[in-house]
Amino acid sequence: MTVSAIALTAGEPAGIGPDLCLLLAREPCAHERVVIADPDLLAERAHQLGLAIELQAYDPTRPPAAQQAGQLSVLPVPLAAGCQPGKLNPANARYVLETLRLGGQGCIDGQFAAVVTAPVHKGVINDAGVPFSGHTEFFADQTGTEQVVMMLACPGLRVALATTHLPLREVADAITPQALERVIRILHNDLRSKFGIAAPRILVCGLNPHAGEGGHLGREEIDIIIPLLERLRDEGMQLDGPLPADTLFTPKHLDQADAVLAMYHDQGLPVLKHKGFGQAVNVTLGLPIIRTSVDHGTALDLAATGQVDVGSLKVALHTAISMIRSPRPAMNEFAPHRARKRFGQNFLHDHGVINRILRGIAPREGQHLVEIGPGQGALTEGLLASGGRLDVVELDHDLHPLLQARFGGNPQFTLHKGDALKFDFRSLAQPGEKLRVVGNLPYNISTPLMFHLLNQADCIADMHFMLQKEVVQRLAAGAGMNHYGRLGIMVQYHCQVEHLFDVGPGAFNPPPKVDSAIVRLTPHAVLPHPADDPKVLELIVREAFNQRRKTMRNTLKGLLDADAIAAEGIDPTLRPEQIDLAGFVRLANRLAREQRDHD
Repeated sequence: MTVSAIALTAGEPAGIGPDLCLLLAREPCAHERVVIADPDLLAERAHQLGLAIELQAYDPTRPPAAQQAGQLSVLPVPLAAGCQPGKLNPANARYVLETLRLGGQGCIDGQFAAVVTAPVHKGVINDAGVPFSGHTEFFADQTGTEQVVMMLACPGLRVALATTHLPLREVADAITPQALERVIRILHNDLRSKFGIAAPRILVCGLNPHAGEGGHLGREEIDIIIPLLERLRDEGMQLDGPLPADTLFTPKHLDQADAVLAMYHDQGLPVLKHKGFGQAVNVTLGLPIIRTSVDHGTALDLAATGQVDVGSLKVALHTAISMIRSPRPAMNEFAPHRARKRFGQNFLHDHGVINRILRGIAPREGQHLVEIGPGQGALTEGLLASGGRLDVVELDHDLHPLLQARFGGNPQFTLHKGDALKFDFRSLAQPGEKLRVVGNLPYNISTPLMFHLLNQADCIADMHFMLQKEVVQRLAAGAGMNHYGRLGIMVQYHCQVEHLFDVGPGAFNPPPKVDSAIVRLTPHAVLPHPADDPKVLELIVREAFNQRRKTMRNTLKGLLDADAIAAEGIDPTLRPEQIDLAGFVRLANRLAREQRDHD
């Protein structure tokens, strides 16, 4: 077994946090517990409690070592002011925040395998003039995480929350399809990546009594929850519900479940705290690090009395250790990298979606793959696992060393540092070889990038792209459909277009404000409707759709008259969206002939 260093933040110095850390040391540990606190505070509190604890200075240069009973390592942070048990002092607020910063940064840097937090006092930190909402928000900000999920667990039960600290009258408005999808994806992803559950089964509570009673007691189940669960089940998630909360928490349901998703705080947590009071742990899901915490507050009146129960901190530590032993989150090495708006970055992190994309691509040994904008490598790992050659093109300089460190040891991997819009993809293909191109494309450059690739379609077998859903609908639309237009016609001229499946915002970090979709573009081996001059086709289509509500004889005035349009079998009184690709090609070929004859 690998021995790890685990950070313990001692929390509010006037509360029971220091006591809990010291009491925890009465038992041996197979890992090194590193308390981040003032060593003099710990020594004084140990004396007050009558505990003989050996406080050893933490040395990050040596390998972590298991600890015997009575041993604790200390990463020293000095108090800013004196501290008396039970008496808050705003002067020590920044001390508390510094212990959290060191714990989180140590996890990001790989120094610590997890951070376990004792309780802090939010009020005194804010009284000191430092805005502070809590541990969860602190670590989310430190790691650049847009969305996290609160989950409490005790032996035999895990309960995650769709909403947390909201007034009850605001809960229903907060249960939107987008928000609920983000929570479910984070819960599903972390049960897999941090708890090692290959196929998590999640029970989803309804919002209303009796899960809405078929719409008679509220429609949120019918309008929001059920359609979302059906769509996510199609991706392979095991989701049961929506189930009435008054019958869900019974052995019949819980015995086969890995977690419960409650819609609001007091729907799920009273059951959990009744079942495991003093033995429950708070786990923050969605972070790229492991963070667990106690399920109680600072208990100022019990500080230095020896009357505290260390059970919750013990469970928090053991939970962190079990998560360390499970498969680690795949992107920890990228945790310090924040998504940049100028690059249009939204990093894919949902394992269910990642696996579904890889199944759609179906890469094979011996194929030559090209990934545009690998980002944090969510797809890269699976593409390399196929045994094919993989070239990746990445513009963000900060990601280059991270990608090289993670994948550079594989001889099949080659990193190209540059802009895909200017990249010569033909230079990658050997004579007679066809490339398979993959990309989670930045939405702000997706259209010009697709046409840049289509200009090199002779060396491309197919392309699989994550795009804005509306763009995919435009690519795939046929004549007479709402999204039919210039983009779809020009892409369909070159390719067969397949809209594979949709992806919600929660699959990304940070989540975009729009839905996404996966599209497959397969260049035609032989053009079904060849244009004599593709540039003339572009001209005809552009002019037609510049005024899409007008008739063809009006939009093409100056290029083709009504008689010329009719001669190609097209009613000149039709609007552009009523003309199919073949019709536009006939018009383009007629214009090209007229131009040649005129010349």
